[in-house]
Amino acid sequence: MTIHRACLSLAIVAATALTLAAPARAQLQDPLKAPADPTKPKADTPKVDVEGLEQTLTLDQIESIERRLTEAMAKPAPETDEAEVRGKLEGLIRDAAGLAKLTGPGTLRLQAWNIELQALYLRMVRWPRDAAFDAYHRRLRDVAGQARQIKLPDADALGDFWLMTADLIEVNRSDHALKEKQKRVQKLLTTYLTEHPDGPSAAACKQALSDLFRATTGTTAPAATVTEDDPGRSEDALAVLNAPPYKLGKKTIGADGVIRYPITSRYQVGENTLRILLPDNFNLLVPQPERRLTVLYVLPVEAGLGDQFGDGLEVIRSLNLHNKLDLVVVAPSFQNVPWYADNPTNPRVRQESFFVKGVVPAVDELLPGKEPKRLLLGFSKSGWGAFSLLCQYPDLFAAAAAWDAPLTLSSPDRFEMDKIFGTQHNFDRYALPNQFRTKQRILSREARFALLGYDFFRPQMTEAHQLLNSLKIPHLWNDGPQRRHRWDSGWVPEAITALLKMTGTE
Repeated sequence: MTIHRACLSLAIVAATALTLAAPARAQLQDPLKAPADPTKPKADTPKVDVEGLEQTLTLDQIESIERRLTEAMAKPAPETDEAEVRGKLEGLIRDAAGLAKLTGPGTLRLQAWNIELQALYLRMVRWPRDAAFDAYHRRLRDVAGQARQIKLPDADALGDFWLMTADLIEVNRSDHALKEKQKRVQKLLTTYLTEHPDGPSAAACKQALSDLFRATTGTTAPAATVTEDDPGRSEDALAVLNAPPYKLGKKTIGADGVIRYPITSRYQVGENTLRILLPDNFNLLVPQPERRLTVLYVLPVEAGLGDQFGDGLEVIRSLNLHNKLDLVVVAPSFQNVPWYADNPTNPRVRQESFFVKGVVPAVDELLPGKEPKRLLLGFSKSGWGAFSLLCQYPDLFAAAAAWDAPLTLSSPDRFEMDKIFGTQHNFDRYALPNQFRTKQRILSREARFALLGYDFFRPQMTEAHQLLNSLKIPHLWNDGPQRRHRWDSGWVPEAITALLKMTGTE
């Protein structure tokens, strides 16, 4: 089996599996809208409100466009005119895109986008040397990126699948040797499956990964341990998929009162440490279901438990801020220098996923009750990370404070960034100026960012402050005084006070 056939057969199989079956009439309603009153006569068509204009969509439109997709996926008869086939497929792309524009951000739009994505894929693979290929390829990436933002089950898995498919197409078109192509495909599949092990296309991707390994080695992939040095081997990749998002080890409590848990995850190599500092009035053994905790995540700037720049949790403990301000303080560690991003090809250097899908759920498990108010605190790299996490997960985190952080970096060319971001393209997804602009609407509702002081990065802090002003994103700003680039240089109390002020818990 050639690498080209492996890639394309995977995409066709998984794309077909991802096709959304025509749902019942009631299910086609936007899930954010109230269900129809069964006592009232049924309307012939559901109505979708888009930007103040009411559009009417019929089920016939959905069913018709799905029939056209099914016909397009079938192999054309030998006597069929090629120009006619191409024209029908391009018409399908246009109609699916138009249907998506008419709908609100719900089931209908996701369904229309999924049809458009499959049609785009078919258009590209059937005419790979066409002059319009690159334009369709860019459109596929754009639609996939939009699809993964819809807040519906499996929307992110669908979007990520098509982003992976776009990458597979690039691998097929590259001039790399066969073995290099195989390695890259293995990494892409592993990365997707690590993120979506139970997604709607997971079974097809797992089968493709297994088939690829068997085709290249002649054997079945055995269980093995993934290593950071060689994350792309298929046998290692299958082992990653069987690892849980997180697993906590045995709890220990130090003489300083800090609780420590070993934590392992499919997103990191080896074992990390989760440190938790509780206020004296909180007992893990006594349930407090009505109490809403404020959890302050102190984000490290060094790999492991490094303390070259001090220790943020220790600063808070020494000042007794956890008791004075009634805070649960959490400090995770990372195997690599933390930039709070996912590497696009190495499934064991996924810091964003480890934090959001490992650390945060682990803390929630340890602190049952009402959903806590989560705050992010960092400086330098972790200040950048705090802002990035808030931009990406505004519903998960309430506010973020950054001190002396390089907030406006434009390329991953320093501070070991290349090991985490991997490529400029991947970094662009995380670059804060881009995220501020993309999330401007939701971030402009209230102040959730605090930019507080400097040592090395005053120009970048000032530039970020000016950009937020231009975007009308409210925030707290304090230009100084200059302090040493460390956790223990005096800025932490002010930053925590700012976080509490923004969230109404001061």
